[in-house]
Amino acid sequence: MMPNKNQHFAICFIFILCLSCLNVAAQKSLISSLDEAVIPLKTTEADSSFSDLQKLDKIIVGKRIVALGEATHGTKEFFTTKERMIKYLVTVQGFKTIIFEADFAGTFAMNDYVLYGKGTVKEGFSKMTLGIYYNKEFLDLVEWVRNYNLSKPIKDRVRFYGCDMQFAFNSGEILKGKLIELGISLSPQATKGLDFMTRWAFVKPDKEILPLLESLKTELSASIAGDTLSKHSVDHQIINAVIQTVDYAKAAPLQYNLNIIRDKYMAANISWIYDHENLNKTIIWAHNQHIAKDITLNNNLPMGYYLNEKFGTSYYAMGFGFDSGYMSGWNNQQKKTVIYTIPDVTIKNSSDFIFAQVSTPNFILDFGTASSNPVIKQFLNTKVHSRSMGASYNEKQQATGKGTYQMLNKMYDAIIFIRNTTASTTINN
Repeated sequence: MMPNKNQHFAICFIFILCLSCLNVAAQKSLISSLDEAVIPLKTTEADSSFSDLQKLDKIIVGKRIVALGEATHGTKEFFTTKERMIKYLVTVQGFKTIIFEADFAGTFAMNDYVLYGKGTVKEGFSKMTLGIYYNKEFLDLVEWVRNYNLSKPIKDRVRFYGCDMQFAFNSGEILKGKLIELGISLSPQATKGLDFMTRWAFVKPDKEILPLLESLKTELSASIAGDTLSKHSVDHQIINAVIQTVDYAKAAPLQYNLNIIRDKYMAANISWIYDHENLNKTIIWAHNQHIAKDITLNNNLPMGYYLNEKFGTSYYAMGFGFDSGYMSGWNNQQKKTVIYTIPDVTIKNSSDFIFAQVSTPNFILDFGTASSNPVIKQFLNTKVHSRSMGASYNEKQQATGKGTYQMLNKMYDAIIFIRNTTASTTINN
């Protein structure tokens, strides 16, 4: 006998209820497994006590490049936790190079400050070209590295580098001053192209500018094609940085094309820095979407993809996540930095939603060791949303927790999760 409508409805209701119960049970099992697998963080302050990080000792051994991400550019706890991780990596694990998501040539001034005590920290900030570093938390890191270096011989001191190439303000001006010394004679067209690049920022170059940029790229490429300049020399890399920015400018204003070029070149610059620094163990400080080992939010390959391809298991990417709190970010309407309020994640298919239910509020989850648990392994290999803001916040698009959509295991080797966050402390440059 066929079931009537009421019976059919009851069967469907019971089926849905059973599925819901199974989902709840599965989530409880996952949370319970995570409770046992995470490495609790005793603090999110940038102190120098590492007793809670001792479990990382065996995990980090053999890693040559450790990338520290961030889910926003304006979260205090991301900066302070990264500072603490850097102190641990430098003092315990012997890392000596720190590469920032900042202008390659522009970071020279900050490196001079921390390495030799030359210049001022204000000069260092002004050259890095990105306002995301204008905060007290980053300043504290700079001063710690400078003080650490004071007691070390030059060879054992920590170096600062930038890997970015969005602008040629710094690299172009340095190159202008070195043309005669390097024996480079640019044509009038290429000279005009170089003048343009030292002022360019994001806008689409006019049609009459494009031939100038092509001449500049062709002539600069020819100048480093031979053996006159070593590929490992800083001068060679400055020229290369200008060429990279020319390619970047020609792709403007299409953000997708800009992202493809930027991530590929940042990875190439990191590889150059690593070689230049005699393969010293290296720390990277950049956004989650850059350090990730596979496609995240957009369809372009991130910087971390190229680094993972080159360095394999020697590359260790640590993404950051959070549930709710506050962040400092740029408000385009007000034309100033403001503090945004970020609500709790509400979408359930989210790594941050799951991590917020772990009994420990702040923790590290190493995927390699945690994957020995099949429940966690399945979770890490399932596509989920993860929070991802940059230097600003879009409430309509980001409030619920939507951001990157990818398997965590494809993006990172570990997650550092901070349940509730506060805004970074903005300072005037």
